[in-house]
Amino acid sequence: MPHIFYKNGISYVKKHKKQGLLFGFVFIFLMCFLIFNMSDLISSAVTNSKSIFFQNKIEIPSYSAYAVSVAETQSEEETSNLSFQVKNLGGAGVVYNNGLNFLIFASIYPNLNQAKEVEQNLALLGNNCKILTFDVEYISKKNSSKNIQKITNCIKYFKTIFKSLCDISFKFDKGETISKAKNDVKVVLNVLMNNCLQIKENCENEQIKNCLILAHNQEKDFLLDVLNFNSSLAKEDEGNLNVKLKFSSLIKETIFKTIFLNMELAKKINNL
Repeated sequence: MPHIFYKNGISYVKKHKKQGLLFGFVFIFLMCFLIFNMSDLISSAVTNSKSIFFQNKIEIPSYSAYAVSVAETQSEEETSNLSFQVKNLGGAGVVYNNGLNFLIFASIYPNLNQAKEVEQNLALLGNNCKILTFDVEYISKKNSSKNIQKITNCIKYFKTIFKSLCDISFKFDKGETISKAKNDVKVVLNVLMNNCLQIKENCENEQIKNCLILAHNQEKDFLLDVLNFNSSLAKEDEGNLNVKLKFSSLIKETIFKTIFLNMELAKKINNL
């Protein structure tokens, strides 16, 4: 019996000695990691260089847009004619090839319920309506810039532009004047220009910076097209139905251009 206690005692000591060595090794490793990491952070702060351990990340959630089509055809000639008709009625008239047929879109929305309501109203008028979803993919990109939050906010603004243009179009359809709608677009453009300055000042990654500036310039051109619409138009002509329908079509087409730009931008950033 004493012999058993003696053997068990030695076994117990050896076992806990091994555990003690293991915990000691882990403790020393963690302390070294912490000290080295803190040194890296202090060095980064002093030299204004990038930390090798703390890499910031641009992360922006995905979102969707819901487009309402009013016609579908396989003929390019018929597609062109239908697009022209939709534009004359105040719709976007945007043509999309889904791989099988050509779809002609009337409008696009950030909310599925809005799209469904418009789809139902247009279907009652005899249109062959469908809803197609366009997804702007989730952005996840490592970046060590010190102004990562500003860069993230600048990228997020492209979604804000899309939603703002949808809101402007909705208000115009409800009776706002062309002048008021153009003033609202001018506000969006001014923020966009300031946004572009923020990118130039805060984005240290040249690839991302160039990608964003290119997207800003494209969006700027879209907005300027809206602002330049009939700039010589007399105020009394704002009541002209044909003029209103043309402006409505231009706004809606611009919204489509914006969402397609946002989709392309997200893919480019993720693939850099």
